[in-house]
Amino acid sequence: YEIGTHSRKIIVPDNLEHKEDFRIRKSDIDSNGHVNNTVYVALASEFIPEGLEMERLRVEYRKEAHYGDTLEAWISAQGKSIFVVLRKAGTEDMAVIEMIFENEVKD
Repeated sequence: YEIGTHSRKIIVPDNLEHKEDFRIRKSDIDSNGHVNNTVYVALASEFIPEGLEMERLRVEYRKEAHYGDTLEAWISAQGKSIFVVLRKAGTEDMAVIEMIFENEVKD
């Protein structure tokens, strides 16, 4: 993927919709005792519609999640992007992911 020059901060749209909750398992934890960064991306990838080709991926890690935490997935599709916010049970955002596709994302 082309890296390009983009702001480090991902601007999250206001129209997020709660989709699903994920409970953090032992296998999600890295040697530092918190969720491995790849797990956030894997959870977000659950919301990629079939047939779309990803062009770019941006991830902003905000807080560490730990074993037993529940992460809520909040989603918004805008233009060619799907935004996924993984939020610790109604409190703080743990990771914000923007997946940018070659084509417009349909609802």
